[in-house]
Amino acid sequence: MSLALSQTLRHFITNVPLRWVLTIPFVLPTIGAVAMVGYLSYRNGQEAVEDLGHQLVAETNERVKQELETYLQEPLLINRLNVDAVAWGQLDLQNIPALETLLFARLQQFEQVAAVLFASPQGTFRLVDRLPDLYLVVADPPRPEQIFIYSLNSDGSRKELVRTNEGLDVRRDRPWYRQAVTTGKPGWSPISQYGSLNFLTLDASQPVYDSTTNSLLGVFAVHIRLDYLSEFLHCLDISRSGRVIIMDRNGALIATSTREQPYKFKARTGYQRQFEQINIDESQDDLTRSLGKYLRERPSGLESLERTHDLEFRYKGQLQFLKITPFQDRYGLNWQIVTVIPKSHFLRDIQNNTRTTALLCLLTLGVALALGLLTADKLIANFARLNRVSRELAAGNLDRRLPTDSTIYELNGLARSFNQMAEQLQQSFDRIQIALEESKEKFATIFRTSPDPMAIASLAEGRILEVNDSHVDFFGYSRGEAIGRTSLELNLWSSLDECEQFRNLLHLQGSVRNLEAQLRMKSGEVRTVLVSAEVPTLEGQDCTIVVLRDISDRKSAEEALHESEIRFRQLAETVREGFFVYETQSAYYSYVNPAYADIMATPAQLFYQGMFHWLNNIHPDDCDRIEAGLRRERQGKNFDEEYRFIRPNGEIRWLRSKAFPLQDETGTIVRIVGTVEDITERKQLEQSLRSQAEEERLITTITQNIRQSLDLEKILATTVIEVQQILNADRVLIFRLNPDGSGQVIEEAVVPEYPVTDQMRWEDEHFPEDCYEYYRQGIPRIVPDVAIDEWAECLVEFMQQVCVKSKVVAPIVQVYAKFSRKVWGLLIVHACSHYRQWQKSEVEILQRICDQLAIAINQANLYQQLQRKLAEHQQTEEALRESEELFRRAFDDAPIGIALVSPTGQFLKANTYYCNLLEYSEEELLTLTFQDLTHPTDLEADLEAFRQMIAGEIRSYHLEKRYITKQGIVIPVLLNAASIRDRDDRPLYCVGQIQDIRDRLKVERMKDEFISVVSHELRTPLTSIRGALGILGSGVFDNRPEKAKRMLQIAITNSDRLVRLVDDILSLERLESGKVQLVIERCQVADLMQQAIDSIQALAERADLTLSVTPVSATLWAAPDAIVQTLTNLLSNAIKFSSPGDTVWLKAEIGSGEWATGNGQQLSDTQTPYILFTVKDQGRGIPEDKLEIIFEQFQQVDVSDSRQKGGTGLGLSICKKIVQQHGGRIWVESSLGEGSTFYFTLPMKEEND
Repeated sequence: MSLALSQTLRHFITNVPLRWVLTIPFVLPTIGAVAMVGYLSYRNGQEAVEDLGHQLVAETNERVKQELETYLQEPLLINRLNVDAVAWGQLDLQNIPALETLLFARLQQFEQVAAVLFASPQGTFRLVDRLPDLYLVVADPPRPEQIFIYSLNSDGSRKELVRTNEGLDVRRDRPWYRQAVTTGKPGWSPISQYGSLNFLTLDASQPVYDSTTNSLLGVFAVHIRLDYLSEFLHCLDISRSGRVIIMDRNGALIATSTREQPYKFKARTGYQRQFEQINIDESQDDLTRSLGKYLRERPSGLESLERTHDLEFRYKGQLQFLKITPFQDRYGLNWQIVTVIPKSHFLRDIQNNTRTTALLCLLTLGVALALGLLTADKLIANFARLNRVSRELAAGNLDRRLPTDSTIYELNGLARSFNQMAEQLQQSFDRIQIALEESKEKFATIFRTSPDPMAIASLAEGRILEVNDSHVDFFGYSRGEAIGRTSLELNLWSSLDECEQFRNLLHLQGSVRNLEAQLRMKSGEVRTVLVSAEVPTLEGQDCTIVVLRDISDRKSAEEALHESEIRFRQLAETVREGFFVYETQSAYYSYVNPAYADIMATPAQLFYQGMFHWLNNIHPDDCDRIEAGLRRERQGKNFDEEYRFIRPNGEIRWLRSKAFPLQDETGTIVRIVGTVEDITERKQLEQSLRSQAEEERLITTITQNIRQSLDLEKILATTVIEVQQILNADRVLIFRLNPDGSGQVIEEAVVPEYPVTDQMRWEDEHFPEDCYEYYRQGIPRIVPDVAIDEWAECLVEFMQQVCVKSKVVAPIVQVYAKFSRKVWGLLIVHACSHYRQWQKSEVEILQRICDQLAIAINQANLYQQLQRKLAEHQQTEEALRESEELFRRAFDDAPIGIALVSPTGQFLKANTYYCNLLEYSEEELLTLTFQDLTHPTDLEADLEAFRQMIAGEIRSYHLEKRYITKQGIVIPVLLNAASIRDRDDRPLYCVGQIQDIRDRLKVERMKDEFISVVSHELRTPLTSIRGALGILGSGVFDNRPEKAKRMLQIAITNSDRLVRLVDDILSLERLESGKVQLVIERCQVADLMQQAIDSIQALAERADLTLSVTPVSATLWAAPDAIVQTLTNLLSNAIKFSSPGDTVWLKAEIGSGEWATGNGQQLSDTQTPYILFTVKDQGRGIPEDKLEIIFEQFQQVDVSDSRQKGGTGLGLSICKKIVQQHGGRIWVESSLGEGSTFYFTLPMKEEND
């Protein structure tokens, strides 16, 4: 059975229809290929979508980040520019107009900021904004909470007052100011409302400090609108269903690409309106809210988003691309940029393309199947015909042929094969002839198409039998002109010798290879070719096949190169500059020209052995610089250096070498070419010019030094010193000729080892007449050896004594009117150490110095004459100047204000005290009248007295009046005025003197208060004492001892009251005068508090009060008695003004750094630890206007307190003095009806502090 099955299968396989064989292998791969293409297209589309989505999200986040960096950089830059302007002195913060101009200029310069502003600790506030138009906001002390808003023109000038707002103090109510003051550095403040408008701003602020005192001058700030970020996000080109969000690290929205506001305001108006930022999971936008919930539900939450995250989440079943990028800066911002885009945004087109692709694949499959079937049918028909013809050929019909016009190339080939086989069977006898014809055809094809000129000639005569197309194009002879003629007949050989050489080689060797020859074209042009030839036998005849290769262009290039080399060598060998070529690989010179060897004075052969002959002869002082240049050269940089070269004969020459590294295509230096130039003559010329310039400079310097003074002695001393230094002389002296012919040395400069000749006088020696006439011509004289000086034989012995060997004498000649000349003296230079050869240039310098010295002497003489003439005039003027100076000093330095006023009241002049008192500069004051500064209430009386004085009714007047300063402060003064009149009794001006009497009035007020309080405090107990003693003295209570004891108790109590009053007054006086030195010692805070409680415990029990104590365990360096007194006074006051059943608290705690009071004041700006004591009661409280004055002497909240509660009004003053002497602070906070709390601090200093 298996055998039958195998035979059946073999029969089936061996009898497969041709249709199946052709169709099935074609259809199956087609179906597979179409399916694979569709699958890969869909998959690649998915991957491309994901890549595109992530890329778009990343690009969006990066674009938002860049915009944030740009937008947020401008406020910080503006603040830094403003602070720098103050630090560099470009802006004076006291110059308010300049400050306003600067703020307006910054706003115009940076268009994206909303406002630029400044606030000072004193309350000065300026803001320039552009929302919605240009406005200027102004606030000034003493009322910084009163704000004026002005509209501005386009140039920054004010227009009109728009409105006034009350109750806003930026120092207290704006976080940007508080943060800048607290941190002391630039930064961002929390998001806040912009004024009273319904949008938010982000504020950048930076404090500015005084560079000398490090005190705060103010705070610059810039507002930027947050809604700009939302507008920017909304304009981003992303999917309509995508979102871009900026939020803080807690999830609060800052900006969003939707039209949703990321904040909402509560139901209030004005500056105090509250707002709330919307969290991302509370957004009104469904996608944003879902995204917020997804982020918060993640295991790490929002707090972990400190780095970039790429996430995916589903929203309504659709996958969303999500990217979170943190945005932080060094000024405190910590935001996140969130971008979410649905994946379906990218898949929509991909899905449409996928359907189209599937349809096209099915259509392609159908067309492929149809074409396959049609092709199979056609092939089967052709194969059937081939089968039929084959059978006929097998039957012996050799004339049968298959058609070869099929459209299928392979079938045509098969048909030709069958036809060829038939032909071979029928014509087998001519197969060799056909093969020969085919061989000839191949050779002919190669011959005709060869790019090189080829020719076939007979060997015997050399006649040309055939030429190819290249031969025709090369020589210009047509085939008809060339065939049948020899090369000599065509005159192809330019040289018959070369033709003969070609024939000999051909006969001897049977072939020629690349013989260089000159051949002539038909046009007469001669070209260089390489001739090759072979001798074959063609059709029974010996022939020569000649092949030519044109090398004319290469030959021309070689000749041009050779000529260039010749010209180069000719140029290199004729120029004066040295030229060299150095090969870096072999480290040898490949060429040096003769000039190079001549400059170096070294045979050229030595340089071909390397560069050591050059390097070894460079001057040692230049070696380091040359080595550095060579190192740069090895790095590919050009070499250009000037240096000294030592020739073999020892001669030093100045050379300049230039070298240029040549690199190959890999950047490796392969060769260095360069030049060498002998610049010795140029250097010598430069040195000569420098020497001349130096001489001129020296002459100019000496002349300037001589002429800097008109003092003759100083001129002469300067001259000898300068000449000695310039000429390096041993001695220089000036010999003065007297009118009687004698002379003496009046100035000298000499080195220490030689004697001094100064002040030597030769009374009996007279200057020879011929010498005088010689020197009068202004001609210097050189004496190489003073021992043989024919004009000074009498001085030979003297010269030996002072060790002179050589000298130069130059005359100092004065030229007067009508060309008269007089020898004033001689400038003499001595050489003592050796015989000196004086140079001409040195003598010329010396004579030029003498000429300048003569001019200086004339000027000095004229100056002395002028001085004498001016002496008397100066003495006269000196007395006048002293008088004027006395008046000026008395006027300017007077301890009172003095001013000169015109008859109209205009200030003409004012001294410093006057200007400082009124806070005006003198320039400002001179533009005003005294009427402008006088208080309106005092103006009428002042004008009446001034009128009487100007009218001559009175000569002077004095009165007390009030002035108003520039800052609006009222100052009481005492005015004394007098008029100054001319000879005709007409008023010229008035002199006014003012004295600041504020201290005097204050003292008088304190005196009155003191007298009032003390008289009351003394009279009341004295009255009680006198009354009680009077009753006892009358004997009324002799029989009533209880009543008598009561009278004695009254007297004792009031006596104690008097003692306390006197003690308080004395204690306060001693503390203020500093006569009492507090004894500082180590104290336990808890012990001090307990001592104070013990001293007033009985008083508290009588008043039915509870004392609550909160001590602290700490050590304090203080005066214990004074601190216990302070605590006792404060506790006594608290007990006095408390009601029965109330509680009085005493508390102590340790603090450090700044301590803020209830009114916003900072009481400490250091890091020194301190103890804060607190005394709190539940009494009636203290009015706000009394919180500061109750620490002054004899001040009480109610004047009736001294009668009802007792006390002198000095207790708190004593407390304040004690605390201040310990370096602490004391203050009070109170609310009416609720009680008061007294605080004081004591620093915890060590003993040595």
